[in-house]
Amino acid sequence: MKNSLFLILVIMFVFIKPHAFEYKYNPLKAAALSAVIPGGGQFYNDKKIKAAIVSVVEIGLIYKLYYDNSQKNYYYEKFKESNSQIEYQRFSNYYYKKQSDIFWLGFYVLLSSTDAFVDAHLYNFESQKKKIHILFKKNKLEVRYEF
Repeated sequence: MKNSLFLILVIMFVFIKPHAFEYKYNPLKAAALSAVIPGGGQFYNDKKIKAAIVSVVEIGLIYKLYYDNSQKNYYYEKFKESNSQIEYQRFSNYYYKKQSDIFWLGFYVLLSSTDAFVDAHLYNFESQKKKIHILFKKNKLEVRYEF
């Protein structure tokens, strides 16, 4: 799974460069950095406070996944030794916690990658918005765009 994700990211960096000259920040590069490095896409987009927040949350989720997985393994070994129903219940609880952690970590990585992608696309939104003028006149609507 990790190898296929790495291969997809390499292909994105090497072969796919859409609109590389239109944007100050490459949206695909921002999304890929955010998917691989906690807060990497936000840092690439010069959103340093957001990058710090994303990094802290993502590292916390990774730590929680590591902790729950180690507890699951610990209680599984204890269950194998004692064959106790209590140990199996603890193993089962940590197994489901680990599964939930994987879901939330994946969701958060997808969310941060999407955020980095959108931020890269919209970095000059305010300056572009000032070029569009909408005028309401009697019985007509006029739209002007300044180049």
